[in-house]
Amino acid sequence: MGKPTERKGLARVIPRALFATSILLGISACELWVGREVPGLPSDRAWQVLPMRAFLTRPGLEVEAMEFCRVDRCGYDAVVARLSATSEEAARLRASLQSPPKLASLIGGGTSRSASLALNVEKASFGGWTGDRIAMAKGARRAAGLVLERPQARDGVAVLLVIAQDDAVATALARDATR
Repeated sequence: MGKPTERKGLARVIPRALFATSILLGISACELWVGREVPGLPSDRAWQVLPMRAFLTRPGLEVEAMEFCRVDRCGYDAVVARLSATSEEAARLRASLQSPPKLASLIGGGTSRSASLALNVEKASFGGWTGDRIAMAKGARRAAGLVLERPQARDGVAVLLVIAQDDAVATALARDATR
């Protein structure tokens, strides 16, 4: 049997080793929690990166970047996201984006809570990106958005989602993010 002093030494080392291991595992998992910036957004604003990649579990769909900015920091409320999809998920996304009525039904949700939601969807394009411009209103609250897609290699698709308080802001942000 080991000496009592050896056990005391191990009793001090094991918790430290476990603590160090948990820190290293935590650091290695940071890629899941730290989001990336959306390329092209105005750098003179206080955009906040969102860590959505950690919460998306659909195979074939990846959140590349997502950021938001509040009116008190940017002068407007807005969120911008870049996604990419492959295989069947890409085909589903493209089918939704190529059918404004289908997109409108996805946004509206078809529930009684969405009955008072006024929704207008029309085609839009920016450079090599195509998709839909969306205007939403419910009572006095209004928002505008753009959902744009661009084909990628191997039957993939890149998607840009912009939602802002009005169409001028959404258009400017989409233009910046598609350059």
